[in-house]
Amino acid sequence: MKETDLKLHYLQPIVRREVVEFCRGRWVAVHFENGLRMARYFPKGDFYVPLTIKKERDLDKIMGFFPKLRTLYATVERYVRLETIEDAFNGELVEKATPTWDIDNELCDWKTTLKAASLVIDELRNEGVEKSFYLIWSGKGVHVHLNENSIPDEVFRRYGALDVAWAVTEYVKRKVETKLFNLKVKNGFSRLRIDNEVKPRAVFTSVLSVHRELDLVTVAIDPSKIDEFSPDSARPANYSHFINWKEYRVGEAEEIVERALKVIGRYPAHVKRRRRFPPVDEMIKRALTEK
Repeated sequence: MKETDLKLHYLQPIVRREVVEFCRGRWVAVHFENGLRMARYFPKGDFYVPLTIKKERDLDKIMGFFPKLRTLYATVERYVRLETIEDAFNGELVEKATPTWDIDNELCDWKTTLKAASLVIDELRNEGVEKSFYLIWSGKGVHVHLNENSIPDEVFRRYGALDVAWAVTEYVKRKVETKLFNLKVKNGFSRLRIDNEVKPRAVFTSVLSVHRELDLVTVAIDPSKIDEFSPDSARPANYSHFINWKEYRVGEAEEIVERALKVIGRYPAHVKRRRRFPPVDEMIKRALTEK
């Protein structure tokens, strides 16, 4: 997209409102049009501060300072305060975190990607989560987010925000592994995968951002109409966006958090990411038999 077209995109009222809704409370990152640079800080006097978007004027400020802005990201964590660099690295200031399944694939195999997203959705529903999740078309894949507001604040305080988000993501990811493998075999594509990228200060593409490489908008998808979606629905000129992506039920995800933490455990801060685990069904049986 041309720089002028990018600017016009981010000046659309709906884009501005949705970006603010997605990014509020999170540490923001921006990717530039040349595709070579990313920024997460903004100059303030003699110092630098984390990029944040609390109101639409904050987006205007970022656009003014970064005229080649192309893509907007925001952290998996939400902060109670985010004013200094020290705040950004202070885990005690993280109040919530968003369980997120990163489904990646080739763009040409987008139908299989949507089937993989449905596997995650079906498992969430099996675990009692009916309303509190949303889907963002990431450009080549889908991000399935569990709305963190469906998890009680007390649960985050008791276990830790990152522990909660990582455990829930890993729990569901492992429960769909066999079905995902069968889906890959059936469709003959090896690139399809579901990743748990929940980690400190990890960022995911904001809703209604522009993809960093493709001329596609990261629209929200109506879960009830996932079969009707195609990448054409994400074209900048006539994209289709599910405005109710932010809906949730208070407390709906509390039980899945408790099960995930019992079966999976907390974020493995000191464990190599390639660590092998037993099948999740076996881990569940162990957890159920523990006294």
